[in-house]
Amino acid sequence: MTPQLHSEPQPRQDLSLLWPENTRPSSPASRNWPGNSIRDTGLTELLEFLKFSSGVKPGAVLAEALLDLCTDQQVIGYRQEVLEDVLFHPELEIRLKAVLPQITTLTDYVASRDRRLSPLHEVSWRLGELELYLQCVEGLLEALQGVPLKSQGLRDLHHHLQAIQQDPLFASLKKELPEMQARFGGLASISIGVNLDAQLKPVEATLLAVHGEPFKGAPLLGRLFGTRPKEGSSNGMGPLHVLPFRQEHIGGAHFQHHERQDTLLHPLFADLARIIGDVAKPISKGLAQYTSLSGKLLARLEPEFHFYLGATSIIRRIQQSGLPMCKPQIAPMQERTCQIEASFNINLALRHLARSGVSQADLKGTIKTNPVDFSDTGRIFLVTGPNRGGKTTYTQAVSLAQAMFQAGWYVPGSQARISPVDRIYTHFPVEERPDLETGRFGEEASRLGEVFQKATSHSLILLNESLTSTNLTESLFLAEDVVRGLRFLGARAIFNTHFHELARNFEQINASVSGAARVVSLVAEVETDPEGEIQPTYRIRQGLPQGVSYARRIAAQHGISFEKISKALQERGVTSTEHTPTES
Repeated sequence: MTPQLHSEPQPRQDLSLLWPENTRPSSPASRNWPGNSIRDTGLTELLEFLKFSSGVKPGAVLAEALLDLCTDQQVIGYRQEVLEDVLFHPELEIRLKAVLPQITTLTDYVASRDRRLSPLHEVSWRLGELELYLQCVEGLLEALQGVPLKSQGLRDLHHHLQAIQQDPLFASLKKELPEMQARFGGLASISIGVNLDAQLKPVEATLLAVHGEPFKGAPLLGRLFGTRPKEGSSNGMGPLHVLPFRQEHIGGAHFQHHERQDTLLHPLFADLARIIGDVAKPISKGLAQYTSLSGKLLARLEPEFHFYLGATSIIRRIQQSGLPMCKPQIAPMQERTCQIEASFNINLALRHLARSGVSQADLKGTIKTNPVDFSDTGRIFLVTGPNRGGKTTYTQAVSLAQAMFQAGWYVPGSQARISPVDRIYTHFPVEERPDLETGRFGEEASRLGEVFQKATSHSLILLNESLTSTNLTESLFLAEDVVRGLRFLGARAIFNTHFHELARNFEQINASVSGAARVVSLVAEVETDPEGEIQPTYRIRQGLPQGVSYARRIAAQHGISFEKISKALQERGVTSTEHTPTES
């Protein structure tokens, strides 16, 4: 008795490795990144590293996973578990990488299917899609087999794939597909009978047979009349239509094949296509029972596999370089904390690895780590220090870690506890635009105003050398007002500034306005080498600005102390000329 075939078991409608059931948002992820914040924070560069590590162009799903700034603790934990299943089981990573090219090809089938295909081409397309579907289901099952999965996402996927495999419809397809492919692939040539009238004009044509081999053999008429077959034909005495051949060399080998053309433009071939389509109808009818089998689910999961494999690759590279990566503890959003030990800028580390060209270069002595501590003791950091001393690198390190945490990744550091943020706002210098009626300062003020119109106490605000486009007195006054506003708002913020007086007065600012975010002063340290030159250490610590003495030393290094200026002028032959009043 033929087993009763039933449809494929329906998965959870939104089965995903990124989103637990009923948690996927409907609005786009870009809502959380106003203005130029994606570029300012370094996320654009990290997406490029993810592209390189995953081997694919960052599409909407990959970008969404890093940029959505998910605030749901359940979702973040769900992703962390999937990541650790892949990270902790190298054999699973290897197996997933092996089956992923097939899933990618299946995704192409699903995405590019042309519904205007002829019945003949529809059969060919469907046979290829179902073959890939079988390979992907069984390949994923093999990849997941025997792995002690802890994540709900991969366990749900495994159970669903097992249900597919146990379905009689799947078993029937696995059994019948090779036979259908053989029957369809066996259409290599046909025999046509043509009846002629008394004047030897063709009046009727009939399909006589379908063959599994290309037509060879000289026709009787050709032997009778001694006509030789034309070059390139299949031994016929007079081919009605032949597609031109094209020569091609691949890897040293020589290939000859028909050029791709629309053969249906030729009337004879158009008629034959309709006839062969009738021959393919039994195969099409056999395929009809598998309509419910579709690669759409696996196509939806394909970029999610790339996301986790890319993340795993980046984490392994960083860990192998001697730098720490850790799973951050998820703190409640209302706690507004970000505490990381031995934090560093992951883009900086990946840049060093890319330049070295060595997969396991030692970066422990190259990349400096710093603590991050947004807590009740301080949520607004005023960071001072010399140019190229690490202020911007530190600021981007914080924002990158925040985004990675909310994507479900590990973060750079040895230990971390982080609360989600709702948005990340940046106010970095932009090129001056002559077309702006308000000028550069007006543009700066406008962008800062937008931040305070939209930011909440759960936002992260990053200011880099803001309010430097007007005179010093006004800039200092306005910068202090901005810091007071940040304290009143209660958001986490980093303000990189050259206003040393602003940083020295942080306690006065705390006392002058009430708020849930205390202001603290951080400094990018420098040190004096044996030759007396000032060198940045790239270490950020709590403390007051190091003063103008370092500024003078750094300026002297670049030749702008009076002593060095006068010496350079004298070496050029310029001498001081004392001018006296001209006597009348």
